[in-house]
Amino acid sequence: MMQTSGAAAKIGDKVQITNIAFHEKSIYVEINGGPKKKSKWYNHIQLGMGGATNGSDPNQAQPTGAAMTLEFTQHVPEMTGPELKLLLGPVLDFSVKTAAEVYTDTLPPKIKAAIKSHEVLVGMNRDMVIMAKERTQRKTREKDDKGEEYEEWLYGEPPADVVFVRFKGDEVVQVKTMKITGQSIVKNEKEVDVKDGVATLAALKASDSPEEREKQGPPPEQPAHRPTLKRPDEQPDPAIVRTPAVQVPGQHPEEPEWGKNGKRPQNGQPEDKQQDPPPDTQKPPQ
Repeated sequence: MMQTSGAAAKIGDKVQITNIAFHEKSIYVEINGGPKKKSKWYNHIQLGMGGATNGSDPNQAQPTGAAMTLEFTQHVPEMTGPELKLLLGPVLDFSVKTAAEVYTDTLPPKIKAAIKSHEVLVGMNRDMVIMAKERTQRKTREKDDKGEEYEEWLYGEPPADVVFVRFKGDEVVQVKTMKITGQSIVKNEKEVDVKDGVATLAALKASDSPEEREKQGPPPEQPAHRPTLKRPDEQPDPAIVRTPAVQVPGQHPEEPEWGKNGKRPQNGQPEDKQQDPPPDTQKPPQ
């Protein structure tokens, strides 16, 4: 077949398993449509009138794939999907990730865990909801109290839990879960922030639960005064003049410099006397 038709796939080519057949002692796997020509019944019919005949294209549905068979000595044993992939490992490499898997790896751990556990977070887009749940045919379009249109996706049916995912545009604005016990759980606070295809966790708000704040731990302590090498009882040197500098939020001001514009004052006297306040009156950085 390779001599007459060539190779169905080269090493490194991306292929797709299109059919699997289970027999008594073997498993038949087709790749890219298989090696046999497939045709429909109407491809064998020819219509003629006079001397002209219309038929199917002889080159249509030519085989473009390959096939392999896993044979066992007695019978096909029970196995899972990953175990079957392991047996096909010498021929097929399943380590190549799909586009969805590559995108999932770029997400923060909390979002990745939510998708893995089939949970919808407020702020997700439609693609992320489909990755977490699946596509649903149960959709409704309505207007809220403000007259704004929204679309709601429904997942689950009684007696199981029912989840209502509300979209405004491409963003989830509300997730409502109706428990079988009659309890209703509604989430409105934004948990995910998606901008230009990049998903990040939304900033925490003051309304977060105490449990969430406890998990994150106490905020880092800020120093009461700016770090200095002076002794507590040491007064600032009048010969040192501080040059005003632009202070960046979260950073300490620059250290004192000689005179103005970094120049040392003449005759040991500063050009513009400006003394630092005593250490006990210094304010902490903003």
